[in-house]
Amino acid sequence: MAKKIYALLVGINDYSKVPDAGNLYGCINDIETVEKYLRNRIATENGKWKLVENPEVPWKLTDSLATRQAIIDGFEKHLCNADSDDVVLFYYSGHGSQEPAPDVFSSVEQDGNLETFVCYDSRTYDNDNNKIQDLADKELNYLIEKVAKKDPHILVILDSCHSGTATRDPEVVERQANPNAKVRDLKDFIFPEEWVNKRVRRDYQRPRHIAISACRDFQKAKEHAGTNGQSRGAFSYFLTEALQRTNGGLSYANLVQDINALITGKVEDQSPQIEGAAEDLREAFLGGAAGEPINYFTLTYNQEEHHSWVINGGILHGIRPESEGKTSLAIFSQGTKLEDLQEIDKAICNAEVTQVMTEASKVVLFDENNEEINLPQEQAYWGVISDIPLPNLKVFFTGDEAGKSIVIKEFEKSENKFVATADLEENADYYLEADKGQYWITQPSDHKPLVAPIPEIPDKQGYTQQRAKQIIKRLEHIARWKNILELKTPPTSQIKPGDVEMKVILTSRSEEDSSKDGISRLSALSAEYTFENNKFKEPRIKIKVTNHCDKDVYFQVLELAEDYEIQVTKFFNERGSIFLPKKPDRGESCREGKELEFFIPDNYLRNGIRKFDDIYKLIVSTRDFDASLLEQRELDIPPPTKRSVGLSGTLNRLMDRVYTRKTREVVDEYINNWMTQEVKVTLIKPPGGVEIKESEPTRLLTGVNLQGHSSFKGKFSINPLPPISRDPNSNVIPPIFLQDQTTVLRDGRRLPEPYNFNMTRGGGGNLSVLEIVDLKNRESVTPENPIKLIVERRSLSGEHILPVAYDGEFFLPLGKAKTVNGKTEISIERLPEPITDSRSLQGSIKILFQKIIYESAGKGLGAKFSYPLLRIANISDTGRVTYNVNSKEIREKVASANKILLYIHGITGDTETLLPSVQLTAEFIGESLKEKGKYDLILAFEYESIKTKIQQSAKDLKQRLEEVGLTANHGKQLHIVAHSMGGLVSRAFIEQEGGNEFVQHLVMLGTPNAGSPWSQIQDWVFTALGIGLNQLSSVAWPINIISGLLAFLEANDDALDQMKYQSDFMQSIAQNNDPNVQYTIIAGDRSIRPEALQVEPGKNSSKIQRLMRKLFGSAVDNVVNMAFFNQPNDIAVSLESMTSISTQRNPQPRIISPIACDHLTYFTSEAGLLALVQALCEDL
Repeated sequence: MAKKIYALLVGINDYSKVPDAGNLYGCINDIETVEKYLRNRIATENGKWKLVENPEVPWKLTDSLATRQAIIDGFEKHLCNADSDDVVLFYYSGHGSQEPAPDVFSSVEQDGNLETFVCYDSRTYDNDNNKIQDLADKELNYLIEKVAKKDPHILVILDSCHSGTATRDPEVVERQANPNAKVRDLKDFIFPEEWVNKRVRRDYQRPRHIAISACRDFQKAKEHAGTNGQSRGAFSYFLTEALQRTNGGLSYANLVQDINALITGKVEDQSPQIEGAAEDLREAFLGGAAGEPINYFTLTYNQEEHHSWVINGGILHGIRPESEGKTSLAIFSQGTKLEDLQEIDKAICNAEVTQVMTEASKVVLFDENNEEINLPQEQAYWGVISDIPLPNLKVFFTGDEAGKSIVIKEFEKSENKFVATADLEENADYYLEADKGQYWITQPSDHKPLVAPIPEIPDKQGYTQQRAKQIIKRLEHIARWKNILELKTPPTSQIKPGDVEMKVILTSRSEEDSSKDGISRLSALSAEYTFENNKFKEPRIKIKVTNHCDKDVYFQVLELAEDYEIQVTKFFNERGSIFLPKKPDRGESCREGKELEFFIPDNYLRNGIRKFDDIYKLIVSTRDFDASLLEQRELDIPPPTKRSVGLSGTLNRLMDRVYTRKTREVVDEYINNWMTQEVKVTLIKPPGGVEIKESEPTRLLTGVNLQGHSSFKGKFSINPLPPISRDPNSNVIPPIFLQDQTTVLRDGRRLPEPYNFNMTRGGGGNLSVLEIVDLKNRESVTPENPIKLIVERRSLSGEHILPVAYDGEFFLPLGKAKTVNGKTEISIERLPEPITDSRSLQGSIKILFQKIIYESAGKGLGAKFSYPLLRIANISDTGRVTYNVNSKEIREKVASANKILLYIHGITGDTETLLPSVQLTAEFIGESLKEKGKYDLILAFEYESIKTKIQQSAKDLKQRLEEVGLTANHGKQLHIVAHSMGGLVSRAFIEQEGGNEFVQHLVMLGTPNAGSPWSQIQDWVFTALGIGLNQLSSVAWPINIISGLLAFLEANDDALDQMKYQSDFMQSIAQNNDPNVQYTIIAGDRSIRPEALQVEPGKNSSKIQRLMRKLFGSAVDNVVNMAFFNQPNDIAVSLESMTSISTQRNPQPRIISPIACDHLTYFTSEAGLLALVQALCEDL
């Protein structure tokens, strides 16, 4: 029974009725080409597939048929009929746009916009005067979800813009309509309210499908003139080109890789992207409906229609149009053994294609003397491709008439074999422009130059014959390069896609990054120079080629550089083809080349060009061949005149023609079965992984080792971020890190980014995710017995690494990192439940390593400093803190000040995180805290907060104050602002060290005056990280809170003995005499969001209970009494503890509470800052 293909094709050129959307020209052509492919290449292929056409619901919607409702009906009444064995294709070619997202989607749309598809009737009004909306991406999501209920194979292809940036060049036709300005009411969407509630949940699972888009989210989808001058979408054109050039069996990953290679040099700034599950991207296009690659075409005499010999292969099967040149075949008897199809002497005759049609081609038969012959017409024969055309590059001459005249004359005089004039401007591959005395070669799409002009600098000579010759030679050079780039596997080759594989390995800063049949979002893999030892260091690159098939093969790798140089790479010593035996029964058959430096040519750097593309092209044949026939030097250096080394064969003849275009009277002895593969160095996800060993390290990547573990078992691999990792619903990156995912803040500070094990940063290209499969004894991973990764480089100053994983409900902080002996040691102290997928019956755990920056102006947590420190703090208008440590200047400033404010930090921070509050108050009261409180000087006291007793820190504070001239009864006003444990240090100073003769006012924020419920500081930090990562706090946290917590976590691992309830210290301080100093207590009561504290039906637990159990397992009861969360608290300290100071004191303690902030936002939230102003600046 035939499988079914359900297609919905939408193409819109006519946007005349849509405000702010210009007409397009190639969309209907796109759709008709796809329809032709489906009808002729797939639907008729051996009767295995049937293209379903519903007479009641149109499935091809163009222009006026492509209304919003018609597209919706196409999904609901046509595509939804597909079953689990069927294939669904939705293809949209038209304008893309944006509109503001309703508030309900704010958690899943970080930029506040929905992407939309502009229908024929979008933004117009129906008969009832209701506005017809664009089709929003969430509506498409909803429709795909409905189609996916029966689990068909779903492919979505979108040739439209997805970014909201403006068009750069008005001459470039881009598929971007102006944004829709108004927020749409939820009732105007097609989905019900209950679906919205499900869609915005963090655990929402997207329907399984593959999506291929024309460009990245910050690029534009452009239009392009195809070989026949027909206007097309650039992406759609190169998509169908890639499909036609490859005769079946092409995986989605390889398809997009081919499109990226084909589009190079044709369209600027457009890189097609693909998204989908890794296993889906390995599948063949349209679920294999295109059929397996064939080894031969069938030749028959067609009397009824063509009156000619015809092969059953045409444009859709990779036969190139006759306008591009000659395609030849060797003809064999039907039933010839496959291995004999490559032997020329067993061929009956030869054939030449005379007319290429969609699914068939006419041919003429010749004997060995090139005389036309005939064969018995009642029989069928087999034809194998023996020669393919090398099309000319088509150029259109334009510009100044004087310059055009000279260059056209020189072009006509030259014996040019590579370049032809385009009859029409729209048919041109490139323009040759004469402009103000210079000749330019430019791209038709945007008129951007491909190479430097001739002359490079305008002069008085202007246009000359010599310069015209030079520019023509440049065109020939580019044409050769383009031909080699587009040299594709012949349709009848017996070497299938995937039989031989090339892996490109980049090494930067001693970390590896590799490409092999890309499985995630596909774009060029990038490497960066690294700055080491005061100089830039080039990355390194090598190549590995593996033979997976049962044939011996020969291969060679060419490098096609951006400067149009083509050379046999130097990875291997051999300059000719390299023998690679067939795959053995065990192990692999491969060759790995030597490592080379990867660099940008000096002349590019001198001209300020800091981006350079290389394409590595693998050529594989079943026979020896001479790849040096294809070499050419970079532009303006003439290629050598002696090329061939005398090898025979169809592949060698083709290579020789790429350069010489001369005929050779040589009888070939055989037909090569050969294939090509281009790699724009794309990141890949290696299958499986390496097993962790019991007692010895295992290499994961170059420079990344996995330490042994006594009990845990599993396979580990480090992989790239998935394509949709920036989507909050992808559950890869916690949303708190997506809010500010940029490189630099206004004040110069860096923000979080995924930690990159290989230090490359191109299109989706970070190796930042550790995947563990086939795991056993997960519970054996504990803080006492962690899994450790050793990275052979230290983290930079201020960098901290947080391993985090999503377990289906929560983002869980899993460990920490530290520098040990110049290396980075990452400890994974707990593992979540694995998430089951098709890769592993036991499921897998995916751990993201997030790099968080904690920059400190003068001290870093855990670093060795001469504690205690008393310094002058200077706070800029932007909140940037700098310190003055000059003791003489501090004494002078103290001596001249009348009113001084002293900041003291708590156990988990430093004063730099508190001091911006001095300036932040201006946002709410119009003045800084310093101005409002009339303070002459701001001081900051830093102390070692973990290993030093609170009483000793109090003594240290007294000593440092006395050293700068603040002694007892100093005659000045000294006010202290103290956070958390800093309040206890201040109290011990005032109440036990005579500080009541120094201080007139102490303001405490979040101080545990009756003790803390937490026994271990790390337990509290991990809990706080869990609350922050899952946004369970009632108050929004800025990212610097997470960075401060992580920095503290890596530096400290101690108990909170003195701060526990009923500790000796807490009991003693409660019995101190009244110091007669004004105390003000600021106590927050915003802890966990109320809904996270409620027991959920069917789960018998609240969110916070489940989070704590997942963080601490069976030890959770020893961490904190869960009753703590059900009483007023600020996450760290209960309200009762903060306010636990006798009201009998004189003056009576002033309590400002409750305050709408938590323990970590006293100094950043509006409520905390206003409370601080109230405490310091209002009359007591």
